[in-house]
Amino acid sequence: MAALERCRPDAGVLGDLPGHGAVPVAETVVFPEHLPESESAAPVGMECFRHEGIVIRNQRRRGGLDRLTAEWELTLADGRTLTAPAALPRLVPGESAAVPLPFALPRDGGEAWLTLRVRTAEDQPWAPKGTQVCVRRLRLRGPTGRAAAVGAGAATA
Repeated sequence: MAALERCRPDAGVLGDLPGHGAVPVAETVVFPEHLPESESAAPVGMECFRHEGIVIRNQRRRGGLDRLTAEWELTLADGRTLTAPAALPRLVPGESAAVPLPFALPRDGGEAWLTLRVRTAEDQPWAPKGTQVCVRRLRLRGPTGRAAAVGAGAATA
């Protein structure tokens, strides 16, 4: 994988110009009652990177992400919410890969949050198909951030 430029406080938030004071924020919600005993944390990790898109990480102790399904949700400052299916990459435990952001951020600015909702793809002994197992959330742009289209082939909002 090519060198990645991570979102960090001194680099601004994805879509911002450096020095605009925005700080990246990541939130995770894990539903432990829906995880098998062998899983104690979110099975999927997510980080933002400037050029490659979003980095997805397999945080499972064993096995891939093939028994999971996911959906992207982009929430914009004007109240719009866009959704799209998320194709989780084939990853071994601990491995990560950059995936393109499925949306282009509108150029009009304003805060933007990206959420990844992860669910079971099929019935499991510990949960039925469609059970939400974790939610990953990243702040892509702050309230006053300048927007830039992100992701190859992304649809405009």
